[in-house]
Amino acid sequence: MLTPVTVIFVIAAVAIAARSAHTIVLEARTTSLSISFSAGENHWRVEGPVDLCLFDAAMSEPQRLDAPCGPPLFQHAKLAGFEIQWPENATIRMSADHSGELRMMLDSAPTRFEGLDGKRYLLKPGSFLRMDPDTARDAGLFAFLGTASLGRPAGPNETNFIYDGNYEIRLPVNRWFLFGPERDVTIKTGALVRGHTAAIMKPGSDGFDLAEGFGHVALDRRETGDFALSAVFVSVKDSTHLEIRQWGRRGPVVIRPSWIDVTLNSPFILGFLAIAALALSGAQVFYDALEALTDPGDKDSP
Repeated sequence: MLTPVTVIFVIAAVAIAARSAHTIVLEARTTSLSISFSAGENHWRVEGPVDLCLFDAAMSEPQRLDAPCGPPLFQHAKLAGFEIQWPENATIRMSADHSGELRMMLDSAPTRFEGLDGKRYLLKPGSFLRMDPDTARDAGLFAFLGTASLGRPAGPNETNFIYDGNYEIRLPVNRWFLFGPERDVTIKTGALVRGHTAAIMKPGSDGFDLAEGFGHVALDRRETGDFALSAVFVSVKDSTHLEIRQWGRRGPVVIRPSWIDVTLNSPFILGFLAIAALALSGAQVFYDALEALTDPGDKDSP
């Protein structure tokens, strides 16, 4: 009787776990990523020479990240640094070229920020900030709350792409234990390769939306001597999935945890199966011993 009960319990636990809320962690070295800020402490401060390129939105559509900073599209100003609190729903694109020049271009939501000299500016969509590698690296981590999309498909002549990276899907297991602290277990991992784009998605009112989370970005030097952005993004616990796109593919590759991942990697399931196996073995030994004691064929003949 223990065998079918054990099988039913394991199947139910695996099915529930595979559909439960989980966390996805993205880590990549890339030359480009997009960030959309949510409400929170999205406060950035940079000390060092910074070029401010104010875009005249009445003249043209927002430019490429590598657009030259100068007339007629941009007004140029040299700053000794800046301080900014990104408003909710502001969206920026960040890029770093091989020389280490870091750019932040505003795509939406006009944003006010302040130079370290106290002068205030209004950034319109299409405006960007530009800094050299020393300034960017001295600034450290640019931490944020919101959503993120990493890289662009590596089509012909594309320069904004992921070099490499990895992902992890972590499942909370505290609900499966009646004791102990909350903990996450990595149940699925994989690698990102050159040319991938990566974004974490969640169910929305009309299809799927970018999942919220927290992350940070920093300028780092690669082993080859050139520069890239080191980005980490961790989604909040939700029924999310990872979408990976690559140039040449018609649709995205969708990655989400399955019952196989839970079965092979959940310590609760593996531990329960080990305990169940010992219990079944003990029950079988006890049953065989009891049967041998009560079997009439073993009694002495009259």
